[in-house]
Amino acid sequence: MGVCYEIGDGVKKDEVKAFEWYKKSAEQGYSDAQNDLGCCYEDSIGTKKNLVKAVYWYQKAAENGNEVAQHNLGRCYKYGIGVEKDETKALEWYNKSAKQDHSNAQNDLGFYYESIEKDLEKAFYWYQKAAENGNKSAQYNLGRWYKCGIGVNKDKIKAFEWYKKSAEQGYGDAQNDLGFCYESGIGVEKDLGKAIYWYQLAVEIGNKFAQYNLSRLYKHGDGVSKDEVKAFELYEKSAEQGYTDAQSSLGSCYEDGIGTEINLVNAVYWYNKAAEKGNKFALYKLGKCYKYGKGIEKNEVKAFELYKKSAEQGHNGAQNELGFCYKNGIGTNIDLEKAIYWYQKAAENVNRIA
Repeated sequence: MGVCYEIGDGVKKDEVKAFEWYKKSAEQGYSDAQNDLGCCYEDSIGTKKNLVKAVYWYQKAAENGNEVAQHNLGRCYKYGIGVEKDETKALEWYNKSAKQDHSNAQNDLGFYYESIEKDLEKAFYWYQKAAENGNKSAQYNLGRWYKCGIGVNKDKIKAFEWYKKSAEQGYGDAQNDLGFCYESGIGVEKDLGKAIYWYQLAVEIGNKFAQYNLSRLYKHGDGVSKDEVKAFELYEKSAEQGYTDAQSSLGSCYEDGIGTEINLVNAVYWYNKAAEKGNKFALYKLGKCYKYGKGIEKNEVKAFELYKKSAEQGHNGAQNELGFCYKNGIGTNIDLEKAIYWYQKAAENVNRIA
């Protein structure tokens, strides 16, 4: 009855009644109800949020062998939800759940072994298990591994296949990466129409990477009619979610009047946002703003510092500018040896000015 009231199956949806029925069943020891009661307390379904009670009921269900609750309890220990953080206990409960074939726990175990304990063999084992059980997050993770050659030999076709499986289940990052596969011909023939299709699906669920990628296509008219206003709008959405490439590109839109009016103060604002997170493109662009006093007071020392940070990340325009700074004493002392070094770096990166 609790499930029926929670989702409105055969009865009018009523979360308070759902909570009451879950509670009655849970108090009689039914583990599914104990887990669902924990979810009610965690997510404020039919009752006030109470994370301590959520953990209590997850614990009850987990001890009764409920694999979903075991995963939920592991998650609580991992993130400190209603209980003190404890990686050891999180791992213990994830393992119990994963061994019962709970795919979310299997995927989380894969992530644990990839990012925390650094055992790529175990990580792959659990990602593979979860992916074969249809877990969209794990399917995406396997695609990522095959694309980048993490713990496995690079295999663009397998990467594409796993991205596709995940994307078809509505996983935004996979939809974005599948779009990129179609755009770039990774594991499949190039098809801008399909790239746009998958980018658009991911954009509709707010994926910041897809917002950025689709904006690129609108900006340049690749596969779609050129539309700088749409490009600007998508850059803005992505930038507001913290994606640094979009923040840098949004700065360029404000600097150059792409899809919006020129506003150098806004340009500097967005360059600075991305530069604070180490984005090499934004560091370079912000350096130019400081060098020429565009949208901000001229400051050659800051320009030099920003060029240096960008150049050290391999941005060839910044490498060329850094060489120029050393040659002419802009924001630093003249040092011809360093000037030659950075000009050479820029030339190796095919900078047409250097």
